[in-house]
Amino acid sequence: MKKLIYIISLLLLQATAASLLAQDKPKAGDLIQGVVTDSVSPLMGVYITELDSADRAVAYAYTDLKGEFSFRLVNPKDRIQFSYYRKERIVLPIDKTYFEIRMQEDKSLPPVSWEDFAPLDSRDVRDAAKSPVLIDVSEYESLGLFTIDDIFNAKTGLDLPWLDDTDIIHGYVDLGLSVKWATCNVGADKPEDFGDYYAWGELEPKESYTWENYRLGVGEELPFKSKLSKYNTDRNRGVVDNKTTLDLVDDVANVRWGGSWRMPTLEEWTELRQNCTWTVDSINGVKGLRATSNKPGKTDRSIFLPEAYYWSSSLEKLPLYAMGLTIHDIEFLNLDIVMPRERGCPVRPVHP
Repeated sequence: MKKLIYIISLLLLQATAASLLAQDKPKAGDLIQGVVTDSVSPLMGVYITELDSADRAVAYAYTDLKGEFSFRLVNPKDRIQFSYYRKERIVLPIDKTYFEIRMQEDKSLPPVSWEDFAPLDSRDVRDAAKSPVLIDVSEYESLGLFTIDDIFNAKTGLDLPWLDDTDIIHGYVDLGLSVKWATCNVGADKPEDFGDYYAWGELEPKESYTWENYRLGVGEELPFKSKLSKYNTDRNRGVVDNKTTLDLVDDVANVRWGGSWRMPTLEEWTELRQNCTWTVDSINGVKGLRATSNKPGKTDRSIFLPEAYYWSSSLEKLPLYAMGLTIHDIEFLNLDIVMPRERGCPVRPVHP
């Protein structure tokens, strides 16, 4: 009997230890709660942001009159940022599901009027806990790209001048595919804009797109005289490196947008083509196609692509060419389009 009690006690201790350990390693979906105070009292109007590895805001909350906040965790490997009324930001790793932050009093700050934060009450925190305030970009598809301030003000209806985070966040839509698709092209700020045009593997738009000014081209544009400085599988075209997918240093989507953004591969274009319903559409007079997801739970989500040729990051078997997609109307949605690498085309980014 004593041995049984010992075993039960040991199991309970192990369960308690496992529970404590689990608290130190939160997982996506956990409710992150906390309180922010200074040396005198709770701080209302504190802005709490969950940051991903690319320093983008993926979730946020703000404190009620008791200094409390809560939201559902998106990525437990990332960090939480606290900022209050022009005060220097504090960034902490997410290693537990409850935070108690004590901020030192800054007597140099001007006095804060309670009316500045009157709309913030305990109801806001409770609602955030039930229905977390996440930046689901499908809600902002029409914006194309936006700032953290835009999102905060759109969600809350408040215009708080102490928020000074103007980093651009590029909108995307989760269609239930292997990658998430951007809502607009590189160089565009709305879905219907074509954005900038780039030659394959180039990083700047140009006034003209010719072999003579192609960054990765060498020699004359004549049969067997055109050579390549990179992405070559043909010994007749110069040094063979057998690279068939753009490196990130040559991927304008990654160079311009940063983070994990990149140009889609031909396989990812194919996935988009095969798993969406495509319909003719137009926005502000710009014709194009709308791709609406066929994936369960995602059928209310779509992206708009204006009529154009689009690059993939995939090289063609003949290395003077790369693969792409053309959109004209529902009868002319074609994959496996082979295009000369020096041609200028828009780019629609993706990220994992």
